[in-house]
Amino acid sequence: MILSDIQKQFDTRGLVIQNVGIKEIKYPIRIIDQQGIEQSSIGLFDLSITLDATQKGAHLSRFIEVLESGPLYFSSSGEGLDNLLNYMKVRLQANRVFLAVSFPFFMEKLAPQTHLKSLMDYTITFRARKFDDAATQWETTIQVPVTSVCPCSKAISVYGAHNQRSILTLRIITACPVPIEYWIRLLEQQGSAEIFSLLKRPDEKWVTERAYENAKFVEDIVRDVSLLLNQDKNIFSYHIAANNIESIHNHSAYAEISSNGQNNLFD
Repeated sequence: MILSDIQKQFDTRGLVIQNVGIKEIKYPIRIIDQQGIEQSSIGLFDLSITLDATQKGAHLSRFIEVLESGPLYFSSSGEGLDNLLNYMKVRLQANRVFLAVSFPFFMEKLAPQTHLKSLMDYTITFRARKFDDAATQWETTIQVPVTSVCPCSKAISVYGAHNQRSILTLRIITACPVPIEYWIRLLEQQGSAEIFSLLKRPDEKWVTERAYENAKFVEDIVRDVSLLLNQDKNIFSYHIAANNIESIHNHSAYAEISSNGQNNLFD
């Protein structure tokens, strides 16, 4: 018995659908880090295509077939996304395809004084798109936690100063791929102090004193990051945001800067 393919039928309304697909599906992925070491992770995927005005619907099961096509390997700079997009074009018979994948990425860190090893996790998102036969374009988002100490609290207090965890979020588009480890290190160094999973007492003393001597507002953090990014000719576009989860207020403090005041590619 031949079953009807309803999605392939002709549509008479003459309207292109910019994005149709599936969202928030989890699949195992493998990331090759900057040292060539493989780590397993779980990717949260969004997959979509642009649907031609004459086509009634997309074959949504084929998106799952794309994910099932083989082990999903990506470098820490996002290379490998183009292979997935090229297969999506063929399997979905589409000229414009899109994907996003978010995943936890782990890096080994050494405590600042005892040099004990521990793993830190960071949330990474790759967004990629391919139009017709043009080269694949992608955007990288990196979320990094740091410590921030309030300069005002330090200035007005007889002793001590309130501090909090800050979440730095960088969305960036570059002309050439850059490993996410590079951006993680750049962001970590712009807080009042870095965050570590494992600290012994000598380490805790060092981090506390380092943060106190390097007090920063959210405005300071985003400006310092932006100054560094502006010096990099490889960067096409960026958006940097700092969110302080305040320790003495019932709100968060927030600041953001976009390159040249422009939106990023995937907004």
